[in-house]
Amino acid sequence: MEWTEQHDNILCQEILVLEPFKAKKGSIARGQIWDKIANNLNSLQHPQFRVTKRSVRERYTLLSDKFRAKMRDEEKERGIDTDLSDVEKALEEIEKEAVVEETAQNNKKKFDSDEAAEMRCRTLAGHRKDKRKMR
Repeated sequence: MEWTEQHDNILCQEILVLEPFKAKKGSIARGQIWDKIANNLNSLQHPQFRVTKRSVRERYTLLSDKFRAKMRDEEKERGIDTDLSDVEKALEEIEKEAVVEETAQNNKKKFDSDEAAEMRCRTLAGHRKDKRKMR
């Protein structure tokens, strides 16, 4: 299948609606969301899609990488103000949501890790008290 800007735009809109980044990276749930995106795109009559979940993820990754590179280049060349296409605007929104979700997941991991360390300390302190009582 040859991707056009219309295809890319519809793909980005579908990603915004189904939000695959809310599910944990590498999880079954996230894979199911990408699969649903592919199925939704394949069911469209115009423009017609013939995609798999893998091709959808790869196309999104390609678009995202190009968008990030473009934004970095613009940042380096300050003073250049370019208009964003519909696809780039959608990618910008997707990137914002992905960062928010990733930050939330990292914060939860840190919280869980801190909580586990605190439990270990309390457990060790309890063992120390028990050993003192036995002497």
